[in-house]
Amino acid sequence: MEWLAGICTPQRIGCCEPKAAADKEGQPPESKPGHSRALDEGNPAQRVTQPERSRTLQSKSSKEEKVGIGIIVAMNSERCLYVHTVCPGATSEGRLIAGDILLKIDGNNVYKAPATRVADLLLGPPGSEVEIWVQRDIGDIVTRCFRIIRAKTDPQQARSAMNKAYLNSMTSSNDKKAQSS
Repeated sequence: MEWLAGICTPQRIGCCEPKAAADKEGQPPESKPGHSRALDEGNPAQRVTQPERSRTLQSKSSKEEKVGIGIIVAMNSERCLYVHTVCPGATSEGRLIAGDILLKIDGNNVYKAPATRVADLLLGPPGSEVEIWVQRDIGDIVTRCFRIIRAKTDPQQARSAMNKAYLNSMTSSNDKKAQSS
């Protein structure tokens, strides 16, 4: 799996700092105004995330708080977005699981959709509901629908989950390299 984590900035949804720019301890850089760059949907080297660092987001017309459901999303080799990690204590915990492939969000087809579109659909006002259809492999391939309330995710929990997911992906990557040697 090729996966890079990012931190969405409050300035623009879908703007992420690639995890590849992390410091030597593997920690993501702090978001700074003017320091983020738009996610390049066509660049396979930049994989997507939807970490739920709930903040007040600036919309073009007004200041409006948007929050998510506490998941980190990644892209698989078939360019499908899937749940990589569910943050502990998030409203999606106990419903969505790692590996769920995102199919629809509020009736909108998101199968192989750009990450920015998925982020726009996942985020919304606190307390609002989002309907998510996923494909899950539980021995058989099944489709499940969940209604999840959007809420702030504890930033520490989100950061911890993101770092753990990144470290796990690096370990998997190193294991694959060792096996091929």
